[in-house]
Amino acid sequence: MILNSGHIEEKPSLRWRQHFRYTSNPYAASRPDISPSADSVMNDQPFSTGTLKQQYTGIEVAFPAGNNDFRRVRNSCAAACRAFNSTPEDADAKIRGEKWLDIVRPDRPKKEDGTSAEEGTMVTHDQAISNPTLKATIPFVKPPLWVDYGTRLRVASSTFINRNCVILDTPVADLIIGERCNIGTNCTIVCVGHPVSLEGRRTSKLSTGAPVTIGNDVWIGANVTIL
Repeated sequence: MILNSGHIEEKPSLRWRQHFRYTSNPYAASRPDISPSADSVMNDQPFSTGTLKQQYTGIEVAFPAGNNDFRRVRNSCAAACRAFNSTPEDADAKIRGEKWLDIVRPDRPKKEDGTSAEEGTMVTHDQAISNPTLKATIPFVKPPLWVDYGTRLRVASSTFINRNCVILDTPVADLIIGERCNIGTNCTIVCVGHPVSLEGRRTSKLSTGAPVTIGNDVWIGANVTIL
């Protein structure tokens, strides 16, 4: 799904391996043709959602969610979410920023996090609003937040996400949230699916993942679900 001024775009399906680019996973690490550099996967700098629309030749990718490697990533992300949610909203920007990055960039070199807003490497969106001389490097996300994997989640630093956001992402398709977005309370963004027929639910061990792109300057009101 691509959400941009109300437009939704869908395309045919591909195999999950063609989209699985999380470089820390052995499936992708053994496939250099589908494993870009860490910079291209983990870059949190401002980006154009227009160019990201061109990445996909498929909308739905099947993957074995019960696989131990995927389970390990989910458990790690769940622990990072618990730590983020236990951090007070008025905690220092460095602490809040580190907890956020532990969700979306757990394998980053942590020495790059910086130590203060003055260094310009850890500035949250709410700080930049109150001080226009600062440039945000971390979105303003209010806890609690729940994310399944985090490995393909990219949120622009100028975006605000309010409380109780649930992101059911996958390790096989990107979830992109663009610049200057505002997401209200109790919103859910779903990238994952499963067979819906009775026979499929009984026999299939695969989940499916599909990309979701929320373009720049999108406002999403409270209690919205995006599939």
